Amino acid sequence: MAKIGNITIVNKSEAFNSGAAFLMQKPSPVSSVITLDRNSIVEVEKDNPYVVARTQDLDSHQNAFDYGHQLVQKGLDILSITGQSDLGTRDSTDENFVWWCSTNRITLRITDSGNSNCNLNITCDNGTASVESPSIYPSYHEAYRYFRLSQITDDLFDAYRNMYLAFELLASSHVPRTESKTKKGKTIWESESVWLKRYLRTINKDILTSTFLGASDPIQEFVDEIYKAARCPLFHAKDGESFFSPHGEIENRQAIIEAINKLTRIFLLLLDVQVFKFFAA
Repeated sequence: MAKIGNITIVNKSEAFNSGAAFLMQKPSPVSSVITLDRNSIVEVEKDNPYVVARTQDLDSHQNAFDYGHQLVQKGLDILSITGQSDLGTRDSTDENFVWWCSTNRITLRITDSGNSNCNLNITCDNGTASVESPSIYPSYHEAYRYFRLSQITDDLFDAYRNMYLAFELLASSHVPRTESKTKKGKTIWESESVWLKRYLRTINKDILTSTFLGASDPIQEFVDEIYKAARCPLFHAKDGESFFSPHGEIENRQAIIEAINKLTRIFLLLLDVQVFKFFAA
């Protein structure tokens, strides 16, 4: 059996015969075991710089690396959306542990570029691993990825872009934009602002009225402040048109700070209603 810190990575007595471990931007401040599906778990340990994904029956180094990396990102997404910790991986191709099963043999390959300054204890023995019982987590939604990226970036504008994409993906998964065909067969999509208003009319009114206090029309306030005044100048940069330059005017940054605070609140309240009962209004 091999471990990174106290996290088991290879143990012949377990069903998890393949997986991968990747270096994080910082050690985890919490310990947690996340079950992603019946065959895969992701684990972090307090003060351990690695995140570990364990799964079954991957038969090559490339398959274990690729699938393990996907599992790790989903696990970190759930840690972020549940408020436990905002973590990200780094130097994944240069610093990793990957193991796979082929012809009834488990192979472990360690990649170390020598650039990592972390202290890591790797142990090997023949004992039986004890697997911590996983906590119950909400079902996975792809919007979690954008939410996590909005939390771990140091750039305000990147944070807003990812937060808006998280909202957009969540919203469109419940109320998709419509399309229509012209007589010549050309596809015409519903405009963004029309779709936004249509979606926002379907949600609990209290979410918007409690966010845009005193607004006579909270839906229009969302479109004006969150979409037109913040989203558009951050997603477009055309000469002669209005856009926000990175690290530019302080008033633009202040507007984005106010907008992202409101958008994040709205997203989490929508998530509570539409995906899982976790965040309290």
